[in-house]
Amino acid sequence: QLNKPPTRPYGMINEVVIRGAKLWVANVHLTPVVGPPPIGFPITEPFRLRESRHLTGAVESLTEPVIAVGDFNSFWPAPTCLHMCRRWRDSRAAGSGPRHGTRPTYGIPFVIDHIFVRGNIRIRDYRVILGGGSDHRAVIAALDVPIQR
Repeated sequence: QLNKPPTRPYGMINEVVIRGAKLWVANVHLTPVVGPPPIGFPITEPFRLRESRHLTGAVESLTEPVIAVGDFNSFWPAPTCLHMCRRWRDSRAAGSGPRHGTRPTYGIPFVIDHIFVRGNIRIRDYRVILGGGSDHRAVIAALDVPIQR
């Protein structure tokens, strides 16, 4: 469980082994926006930035690849996304399709759901799935993780 006091737990990190490839996957949900937009966003962004810094520090000593995926509740060029893009690789940059937003908020297609990677991972593709099931659109990435012997 990932937890950066005084905030509530913001995610889970698990070791995963697939066909001999060992990696870590952090499924995150950073602090949500509290209060009416746009006022609520800057009030809660410092919490998300602190959580993203904590996540980055928590995985720095890992030698295996790391994937951080989920609802970051932050978009470019907010401080949380700036921090993540400086220390991780954003899989969205590899996308070959249209640049859809992941959550249409007040009619504006914000990208607040992300897949970031660190280490020896090749990003082949990224997409936003246009479908129902949530107030967010799903994000997927095609990733190559080398098999470790």
